[in-house]
Amino acid sequence: MKKSFLILSSLLSISIFGQMKFPTASPEAEVEQTIGIVKMQIDYLRPAKKGRTIFGGLVPYGEIWRTGANENTTIEFSDDIKIDNTTLEKGKYAIYTKPEKNQWTIYFYKDTKNWGLPKAWNDNLVALKTTVKSQKLSPSSEFFTIEINPLSNNDGEIVMKWDTTQIQIPFQTFSHQRLMAYIDNGLSQSTNAGDYFQAGSYLLRIGENPKKALELTEKAIQLIDNPPAYMLKQKEQAEAQLKNVKK
Repeated sequence: MKKSFLILSSLLSISIFGQMKFPTASPEAEVEQTIGIVKMQIDYLRPAKKGRTIFGGLVPYGEIWRTGANENTTIEFSDDIKIDNTTLEKGKYAIYTKPEKNQWTIYFYKDTKNWGLPKAWNDNLVALKTTVKSQKLSPSSEFFTIEINPLSNNDGEIVMKWDTTQIQIPFQTFSHQRLMAYIDNGLSQSTNAGDYFQAGSYLLRIGENPKKALELTEKAIQLIDNPPAYMLKQKEQAEAQLKNVKK
């Protein structure tokens, strides 16, 4: 009995250890952010400084870099965005960069399945290229870090920082245009009070067309037998905003 128990314990230990995944030298990271109606995700690895000179040293100036470690860094977004007045179609891209002392060039590359850099770089696969100024970062960042920061419902920035260097890549979404097109052309087909309420709330929040916001809120109220207090409150807000516009 004791022998069987020991054998079973050994098998369980092997099973448990067999499921363990050893960490990589550069931790895996995933960044998710919604800007307006656009869902964005960046997957990358975070190499550490470890006392080394990073830009102009480990990462040479003037050479294309994988922007992380191991596999190429990727970005995916659910709708088109605009960078430097150029539209980047929705989808998944690898992000490569070419750091210089005072500026970086960023490449959104259509081939996303590379270990680091492509074996043969193809300019035809560059969906978009842009250049941004680099900035001094203080305090320094031990690990390479990428962030997606919302600036509004329609704008955001991708931030990369490592050691004492930081860059910001501004972008715009088409969220406002998409939402306004839906309000003008698609919303009338809905019989859901929540759709009209949210549309009215959006217009009030951005301070645009309070008359339309009031109409939408009233439509939401009409679709419910006993409208909740928050809908009635929004109606009052729309009336007040419309009154201020007429003054």
